[in-house]
Amino acid sequence: MKPSSQRTVWREGRAATDELAEEVPVAFEYNGISHAVMLATPADLEDFAVGFSLSEGIVARRNDIFGIDAIESAQGLTLKIEIAAGSFMHLKERRRSLAGSSWRSCCSRV
Repeated sequence: MKPSSQRTVWREGRAATDELAEEVPVAFEYNGISHAVMLATPADLEDFAVGFSLSEGIVARRNDIFGIDAIESAQGLTLKIEIAAGSFMHLKERRRSLAGSSWRSCCSRV
């Protein structure tokens, strides 16, 4: 996937070329489990994956990420991120907590 494309526009009565940033869905998958989908420009994907993983608290440090593979499909990109077992256990626990609290807040309003 290209991070940008070109289009022709008219400026001051003349044709000119503009660069447009492309945005595609980028899915984050940790150790085979889908986690999130973001719209992003398909460039610097490894940096994006590392920054997202650190800022979301999925991993505590860069060394907890063992590998990142970008897989392109018709639907967008999937970043397959392999993380340390301890980080993955923490992520799964967080997902269970989130699902449980969402259910309680949704269904306790009845």
